[in-house]
Amino acid sequence: MHREEVLDRLFNLKRKGIKYGLENMLRAIRMAGDGAPSIRIAGTNGKGSTAAFLEAILRAHGLKTGLFTSPHLIDYTERFRINGTPVQWAELSRAIDRAQSLGADLTFFETSTVAAHILFREQNVDVAIFEAGLGGRLDSTTAVPARITAITSIGLDHASLLTAWPENVAWEKAGAIAANGMAVIGMLDKRLFQVIRAVARAKGAAVSALGEEFRAEQDQNGNVIWHMDGETVHTPLPLKGSHHVSNMAVALTAARLHLNEPLDQAVLRGLNISWQGRFQKIGHILLDGAHNPQALQTLVDTIRDEGLHVSRIITGMMEDKDVRSSIRILSSLGAPMIAVSPDGTRGMNPSQLADIIKENNMPVLNMTIEEALEPPDQGMVLVTGSFYLVGRILAMLKGTQVDSLTDPAHSGTIES
Repeated sequence: MHREEVLDRLFNLKRKGIKYGLENMLRAIRMAGDGAPSIRIAGTNGKGSTAAFLEAILRAHGLKTGLFTSPHLIDYTERFRINGTPVQWAELSRAIDRAQSLGADLTFFETSTVAAHILFREQNVDVAIFEAGLGGRLDSTTAVPARITAITSIGLDHASLLTAWPENVAWEKAGAIAANGMAVIGMLDKRLFQVIRAVARAKGAAVSALGEEFRAEQDQNGNVIWHMDGETVHTPLPLKGSHHVSNMAVALTAARLHLNEPLDQAVLRGLNISWQGRFQKIGHILLDGAHNPQALQTLVDTIRDEGLHVSRIITGMMEDKDVRSSIRILSSLGAPMIAVSPDGTRGMNPSQLADIIKENNMPVLNMTIEEALEPPDQGMVLVTGSFYLVGRILAMLKGTQVDSLTDPAHSGTIES
């Protein structure tokens, strides 16, 4: 299939929204056949960077890796990587076609997940890493057999679609843990950790938790020191922000459990990881896809830790987020804001967003995105609030366009 035909077909599926239940996914995965040993990464924040760390660690140890993540910023192929490189459209097109032949009722994310499973199977990867989408128990990736499940953090992102209570969100995320498998747990509130451990125990799964079965800290040079079962590893932290200490620790633990042998410190020192849209600096522009209060507070803390000055903020947010709390946190940077739509056609109306910004006694600048991206007299321009927005700006800076899945305004003919 031609690229635009694939995108149009997928966009039609995306318009249908989310469907709860794993029946179709389980049937499609079963029909697709067994794949490589898999590791699942669930949680509210930190999933993408943890998955990137884990993939790089396992690849450095000589394994051929498959990595499935979401969302993508510019091009759909970013979601599917073999040994760190996005797949080619011809390969992806065949996998999409095969996935849809296995289940006519698959949703957009279900189709993507099955396609990833098929791709990784065809490419004979040694290990496949799947980043969960919305949830855990009913997430499409949970249908893919995975011996190891990592849960990075628990927050209330998409809480209205799951449940409003943090304990219930934790229970939903813990549903991704496989029976008789292994669970790796990151930095969690004690009561949420107790929920997850109880679910794991009921499933007969072994638990390795940060602060208990494994530990991690940073030395004065910013390196991560990781400890587990008498083993100690020193490794650089490839991404900015102290929150990545937990993410790296979870990745190291999952890698250690998968390899079932001591980690090679020599190869870890050579890790080279870049993760688009996560505290990414391009000249005077700082791009970060933080889109909920927990992630935005982490972003603000990292900006301060790095000694950066933000002169203006370009932000756009989706309506299902806690926008008021998010804007209150961003306002603590003391920078005027430009309110935009996160993806050109959806999300919170910029005028509504501007009103919320003004409620926090912050100026709203009447500027186009192009004007707002111009170098300020001093400091940086921060782009945040949505991965869709970050993708649009990143595409502008690269002189290209996001695909129609990221911004429907750029789509071709869409079937009714």
